[in-house]
Amino acid sequence: MGQNASSQERAIAMLSIFKSRNVAEGESLMASDVFIDCQLSSGGADFRAAMQYAERRNWLKDEGAVIRLLDAGRRATLADCEDKGPAKGAVV
Repeated sequence: MGQNASSQERAIAMLSIFKSRNVAEGESLMASDVFIDCQLSSGGADFRAAMQYAERRNWLKDEGAVIRLLDAGRRATLADCEDKGPAKGAVV
């Protein structure tokens, strides 16, 4: 995934970081660790845009120093990640 990756693609990559580390619903990772992993995997793509997309989908919650995995993020599969508008219950 290069510089031209969409916010959706970057958010999916961000979500995959949580899944690869077996993070459970409600658990968090240090925001700095997620940021670094995203920069490495996406070639410096826009972290903020990806985070905003993930929050709109109710996958992740930015809590400042940590990013929390939400239930929808834990349950998301690649098919669920297709952009079909905001997730059920999402705040837009």
